[in-house]
Amino acid sequence: MSSDRSEQKVPRPTTGPVIPTGAIEEEAVWAGDTLPEELSVVIPALNEAGHIADEIHAIRGVLETSGWKYEILVIDDGSEDDTAQAAAAAGAHVLRHRRNKGYGAALKRGTAEAAYEWILI
Repeated sequence: MSSDRSEQKVPRPTTGPVIPTGAIEEEAVWAGDTLPEELSVVIPALNEAGHIADEIHAIRGVLETSGWKYEILVIDDGSEDDTAQAAAAAGAHVLRHRRNKGYGAALKRGTAEAAYEWILI
């Protein structure tokens, strides 16, 4: 076997299309080549009362210029401060866990409750 890298065999997955080594793949194109212009923003939060409103205002400021439909979901993961109240006052939809379930659980809940197919975390 040659030591030339171009001749070395690389194991490929057995499922899906086989792409030759060195091939260039094009990115997937959304149907009609346009984005859906709808977005759910999911923000897991734990004890972020002092910062969450600024984050929501910054996100909203960007999204307002896009013309897209959007929602901002804050998953308060059992905070012991006023995170939920601060997020709601800033205009986010708040989903609250009574106790801390962890970052992963907060993400799962946020993505499950999201109204739109495109989700920004």
